[in-house]
Amino acid sequence: MVASEHIWKLITRGELETRGAFFNLKTMSCSPLKIEPYRQIGYTLNGKGQSGERYRLSLLETCSIKYLKREVASKNGNRNVLHRIVNGELVDPLTRKPFARENNTLWRNIDKLLDNEERIAA
Repeated sequence: MVASEHIWKLITRGELETRGAFFNLKTMSCSPLKIEPYRQIGYTLNGKGQSGERYRLSLLETCSIKYLKREVASKNGNRNVLHRIVNGELVDPLTRKPFARENNTLWRNIDKLLDNEERIAA
């Protein structure tokens, strides 16, 4: 059950809160193994999408791996999307291919965050 829950969360959300579980067969208990927490680097940008949803962009880091977190709030509910950053490009976590850039406000804000982060690192 724990393994299928991990797979489901990875497919539907693209992120996991735990990296596995420890099973104690003597007491028949299960304890989650937490992932090292993300820490925010840089600043956060708020914006509004073309279809009216509001979003928040944040740069995160864990174990020297950088991510862009996009929190979207719309009338259909809230969702979080986590994208890995490789060589300054956003990469789809499942296909590991860079996302195609579009000419809209969201991508301009993403570029602002990535450019600012690179200047801070230099």
